Amino acid sequence: MAIAAHQLQNYLGFAAQGDLGPWTMYSSKNFGRPGIVIFAKAWLKDATSPRQKAHRDRIRAAAQAWKSLTAQQRTNWEACTKKLSLRLTGYNLFTHYHMKGDTSNIETLERQSGLELLPI
Repeated sequence: MAIAAHQLQNYLGFAAQGDLGPWTMYSSKNFGRPGIVIFAKAWLKDATSPRQKAHRDRIRAAAQAWKSLTAQQRTNWEACTKKLSLRLTGYNLFTHYHMKGDTSNIETLERQSGLELLPI
């Protein structure tokens, strides 16, 4: 008897998203039905390229900025994602904001959640 990927994940008790060993997987809602997409992980051709280094530096800067927030600010970012049932963590949302710099999305989330996220 064959087991579908989503049944295997349910059986194992987790719903993996992202990289798991040599595989990348995520949930898809295409064609009106949920499903799991699994494919072999794509490895970097040149991890030392200038673009890769710049990207890693931007991620590092976002992590440092997260660490510089007060405990209450970090709690607000985490609470916002939970309150609005976003499928990411407060840290992920903050990193996205830090890298994109678009305050309009964050202002909308502030209004919807009633939590103060900005100014940082």
